[in-house]
Amino acid sequence: MSVERSRPRWPAILACGLLLGLSAAGMAQTRDFGAGVPTVREWEDALGQPGAGAETGKTRSLTVRPEPIGSASLKEAMQPRSASVRLQFDFDSASLRPQSMPVLLNLAKAMQGERLTASKFAIIGHTDAVGRFDYNMTLSQRRAQTVREFLLQHGVDDARLTAEGKGSTALLNPHQPAAAENRRVEIAVTQ
Repeated sequence: MSVERSRPRWPAILACGLLLGLSAAGMAQTRDFGAGVPTVREWEDALGQPGAGAETGKTRSLTVRPEPIGSASLKEAMQPRSASVRLQFDFDSASLRPQSMPVLLNLAKAMQGERLTASKFAIIGHTDAVGRFDYNMTLSQRRAQTVREFLLQHGVDDARLTAEGKGSTALLNPHQPAAAENRRVEIAVTQ
Protein backbone atom coordinates (compact mmCIF):
# COMPACT_ATOMS: atom_id res chain seq x y z
CA MET A 1 0.00 0.00 0.00
CA SER A 2 1.46 3.28 -1.03
CA VAL A 3 0.64 6.64 0.48
CA GLU A 4 0.45 9.42 -2.03
CA ARG A 5 1.35 12.89 -0.89
CA SER A 6 -1.16 15.46 -1.97
CA ARG A 7 -0.42 19.03 -2.89
CA PRO A 8 -1.56 21.74 -0.57
CA ARG A 9 -5.09 22.78 -1.46
CA TRP A 10 -5.04 26.19 0.16
CA PRO A 11 -4.43 28.12 -3.11
CA ALA A 12 -7.57 26.60 -4.63
CA ILE A 13 -9.55 27.18 -1.44
CA LEU A 14 -8.36 30.78 -1.28
CA ALA A 15 -9.31 31.38 -4.93
CA CYS A 16 -12.80 29.93 -4.37
CA GLY A 17 -13.26 32.10 -1.31
CA LEU A 18 -12.22 35.21 -3.24
CA LEU A 19 -14.67 34.44 -6.04
CA LEU A 20 -17.49 33.84 -3.57
CA GLY A 21 -16.63 37.07 -1.81
CA LEU A 22 -16.71 39.01 -5.06
CA SER A 23 -20.01 37.40 -6.01
CA ALA A 24 -21.58 38.22 -2.67
CA ALA A 25 -20.28 41.77 -2.84
CA GLY A 26 -21.68 42.16 -6.33
CA MET A 27 -25.08 41.03 -5.16
CA ALA A 28 -25.02 43.56 -2.35
CA GLN A 29 -24.35 46.44 -4.76
CA THR A 30 -28.07 47.11 -5.39
CA ARG A 31 -29.25 50.12 -3.42
CA ASP A 32 -32.88 49.92 -2.29
CA PHE A 33 -34.40 53.37 -1.88
CA GLY A 34 -37.73 51.89 -0.81
CA ALA A 35 -40.56 54.40 -1.03
CA GLY A 36 -38.25 57.39 -0.53
CA VAL A 37 -37.42 60.17 -2.97
CA PRO A 38 -33.71 59.86 -3.82
CA THR A 39 -31.93 63.09 -4.65
CA VAL A 40 -29.95 63.55 -7.86
CA ARG A 41 -26.75 62.99 -5.86
CA GLU A 42 -28.08 59.77 -4.29
CA TRP A 43 -28.94 58.43 -7.76
CA GLU A 44 -25.45 59.35 -8.98
CA ASP A 45 -23.81 57.68 -5.99
CA ALA A 46 -25.87 54.50 -6.42
CA LEU A 47 -25.39 54.20 -10.19
CA GLY A 48 -22.06 55.92 -10.80
CA GLN A 49 -18.71 54.23 -11.20
CA PRO A 50 -16.75 54.35 -7.93
CA GLY A 51 -14.39 57.31 -8.14
CA ALA A 52 -16.16 58.72 -11.20
CA GLY A 53 -16.73 62.41 -11.06
CA ALA A 54 -13.98 62.86 -8.49
CA GLU A 55 -12.10 66.00 -9.12
CA THR A 56 -8.39 66.46 -9.51
CA GLY A 57 -7.05 69.32 -7.46
CA LYS A 58 -3.65 70.98 -7.09
CA THR A 59 -1.90 72.38 -4.09
CA ARG A 60 1.48 73.98 -4.77
CA SER A 61 3.47 70.93 -5.90
CA LEU A 62 1.06 68.22 -4.74
CA THR A 63 -1.54 66.86 -7.17
CA VAL A 64 -4.60 65.27 -5.60
CA ARG A 65 -6.20 62.61 -7.80
CA PRO A 66 -8.91 60.04 -7.33
CA GLU A 67 -7.70 56.91 -5.56
CA PRO A 68 -5.85 54.59 -7.96
CA ILE A 69 -7.49 51.28 -8.64
CA GLY A 70 -6.22 48.92 -5.98
CA SER A 71 -7.73 45.63 -4.93
CA ALA A 72 -10.64 47.21 -3.01
CA SER A 73 -11.39 49.70 -5.79
CA LEU A 74 -11.12 46.98 -8.42
CA LYS A 75 -13.63 44.86 -6.52
CA GLU A 76 -16.03 47.84 -6.41
CA ALA A 77 -15.53 48.56 -10.11
CA MET A 78 -16.40 44.95 -11.00
CA GLN A 79 -19.70 45.03 -9.14
CA PRO A 80 -22.90 45.63 -11.06
CA ARG A 81 -24.48 48.91 -10.06
CA SER A 82 -28.22 49.19 -9.62
CA ALA A 83 -30.86 50.81 -7.49
CA SER A 84 -34.47 49.92 -6.84
CA VAL A 85 -37.31 52.17 -5.81
CA ARG A 86 -40.97 51.56 -5.09
CA LEU A 87 -42.84 53.78 -7.53
CA GLN A 88 -46.57 54.38 -7.19
CA PHE A 89 -48.74 53.15 -10.07
CA ASP A 90 -52.51 53.11 -10.31
CA PHE A 91 -53.91 49.75 -9.20
CA ASP A 92 -53.56 47.04 -11.83
CA SER A 93 -52.18 49.63 -14.24
CA ALA A 94 -48.99 51.05 -15.71
CA SER A 95 -50.09 54.66 -15.08
CA LEU A 96 -47.73 56.52 -12.75
CA ARG A 97 -49.17 58.33 -9.76
CA PRO A 98 -48.13 61.97 -9.16
CA GLN A 99 -46.03 61.04 -6.08
CA SER A 100 -43.65 59.11 -8.37
CA MET A 101 -42.81 62.17 -10.48
CA PRO A 102 -40.14 63.71 -8.15
CA VAL A 103 -38.32 60.36 -7.96
CA LEU A 104 -38.15 60.04 -11.73
CA LEU A 105 -37.34 63.72 -12.33
CA ASN A 106 -34.29 63.36 -10.06
CA LEU A 107 -33.33 60.15 -11.87
CA ALA A 108 -33.59 61.89 -15.27
CA LYS A 109 -31.37 64.75 -14.02
CA ALA A 110 -28.82 62.27 -12.64
CA MET A 111 -28.74 60.30 -15.91
CA GLN A 112 -28.00 63.51 -17.80
CA GLY A 113 -25.33 64.63 -15.33
CA GLU A 114 -21.59 64.34 -15.82
CA ARG A 115 -21.15 61.20 -13.67
CA LEU A 116 -23.68 59.09 -15.58
CA THR A 117 -23.67 60.60 -19.06
CA ALA A 118 -21.66 57.73 -20.60
CA SER A 119 -23.73 54.95 -18.97
CA LYS A 120 -26.56 52.88 -20.39
CA PHE A 121 -29.39 51.58 -18.23
CA ALA A 122 -31.93 48.78 -18.00
CA ILE A 123 -35.23 49.66 -16.39
CA ILE A 124 -36.53 46.47 -14.81
CA GLY A 125 -40.09 46.15 -13.58
CA HIS A 126 -40.95 43.76 -10.75
CA THR A 127 -44.28 42.67 -9.26
CA ASP A 128 -45.32 40.77 -6.18
CA ALA A 129 -46.37 37.13 -6.53
CA VAL A 130 -50.11 37.78 -6.30
CA GLY A 131 -51.92 36.88 -9.51
CA ARG A 132 -51.05 34.83 -12.57
CA PHE A 133 -47.42 34.53 -13.65
CA ASP A 134 -48.01 35.60 -17.26
CA TYR A 135 -50.13 38.57 -16.19
CA ASN A 136 -47.45 39.76 -13.76
CA MET A 137 -44.78 39.48 -16.48
CA THR A 138 -46.84 41.65 -18.82
CA LEU A 139 -47.69 44.20 -16.10
CA SER A 140 -44.05 44.52 -15.02
CA GLN A 141 -42.99 45.05 -18.66
CA ARG A 142 -45.63 47.76 -19.14
CA ARG A 143 -44.55 49.53 -15.95
CA ALA A 144 -40.87 49.43 -16.95
CA GLN A 145 -41.83 50.82 -20.36
CA THR A 146 -43.81 53.64 -18.68
CA VAL A 147 -40.73 54.63 -16.65
CA ARG A 148 -38.59 54.49 -19.81
CA GLU A 149 -41.04 56.75 -21.67
CA PHE A 150 -41.04 59.22 -18.75
CA LEU A 151 -37.22 59.40 -18.80
CA LEU A 152 -37.23 59.88 -22.59
CA GLN A 153 -39.72 62.75 -22.25
CA HIS A 154 -37.37 64.36 -19.74
CA GLY A 155 -34.29 64.38 -21.96
CA VAL A 156 -32.58 61.00 -21.52
CA ASP A 157 -31.33 59.63 -24.86
CA ASP A 158 -33.33 56.72 -26.28
CA ALA A 159 -30.20 54.65 -27.06
CA ARG A 160 -29.24 54.63 -23.37
CA LEU A 161 -32.42 52.95 -22.05
CA THR A 162 -33.98 49.52 -22.29
CA ALA A 163 -37.04 48.23 -20.46
CA GLU A 164 -37.79 44.72 -19.30
CA GLY A 165 -40.27 43.04 -17.01
CA LYS A 166 -39.40 40.27 -14.58
CA GLY A 167 -42.80 39.82 -13.00
CA SER A 168 -42.44 37.98 -9.71
CA THR A 169 -39.27 36.06 -10.67
CA ALA A 170 -36.93 38.15 -8.47
CA LEU A 171 -38.79 38.93 -5.26
CA LEU A 172 -37.01 41.32 -2.92
CA ASN A 173 -38.79 39.66 0.01
CA PRO A 174 -39.35 36.00 -0.96
CA HIS A 175 -40.61 35.15 2.56
CA GLN A 176 -43.61 37.45 1.97
CA PRO A 177 -44.49 37.12 -1.73
CA ALA A 178 -47.33 39.68 -1.51
CA ALA A 179 -45.23 42.34 0.29
CA ALA A 180 -45.16 45.88 -1.11
CA GLU A 181 -41.35 45.91 -1.43
CA ASN A 182 -41.62 43.27 -4.14
CA ARG A 183 -43.50 45.78 -6.36
CA ARG A 184 -40.66 47.96 -7.55
CA VAL A 185 -38.66 49.28 -10.48
CA GLU A 186 -34.94 48.63 -10.63
CA ILE A 187 -32.49 50.77 -12.58
CA ALA A 188 -29.35 48.83 -13.54
CA VAL A 189 -26.24 50.08 -15.29
CA THR A 190 -25.62 47.91 -18.36
CA GLN A 191 -22.56 49.69 -19.79
